[in-house]
Amino acid sequence: MQPLPPSDTELRRIYIDALERAVRHAAVHVSRDEAREIGHHVASAIARRFAEERDRGDVAGESTINELDAFVHRAVLNRLRELWRAKRRRSAVEQTYHNERSAVAPAWTQPDSNLESRELHRVIEATIAAMPETRREVFLRIRRDQRSYKEVADALGIGVGTVHTHLSRANAALRDAIADFRGAGAANPVARRTIGTGT
Repeated sequence: MQPLPPSDTELRRIYIDALERAVRHAAVHVSRDEAREIGHHVASAIARRFAEERDRGDVAGESTINELDAFVHRAVLNRLRELWRAKRRRSAVEQTYHNERSAVAPAWTQPDSNLESRELHRVIEATIAAMPETRREVFLRIRRDQRSYKEVADALGIGVGTVHTHLSRANAALRDAIADFRGAGAANPVARRTIGTGT
């Protein structure tokens, strides 16, 4: 006799079981909070998979449920790899930003720097003010207040990946605004390759 497809109650049980297993596997490598976040990600994916199989009319056999631990272990390792790669990419982006910032001559070393610095500050402030509220908060907390991605994510109630996305888009908006500012002054003999150090 064919087993019945998993009910909603069974899917909840599968989710909770997968969550507990995933947290246990992930906690070996990361903090308990990060392990729970990974656990929810993995458990949601597993529950979705079982729900899709049920909706297609596929029956989850006993062997599939028995192999859950091996599946969870693989899913946790894959998620950890994704997070580590994302962290390396963020680190590389931040290092590039720091290197570029360090390579830029301070405004006060350039002729007519006070005027240009004030104009550039106005452009930067206007660009930041025009950002959506969450993006502006992410940008200011990380760049001005020197908070970590995790601290900002916790404070704003969003994921670390969302923090990274907002920061990337904020940086891109500022790069575009500064490029436009420099382009508008291309005819000016004063070099536009300066950034004010007032903030």
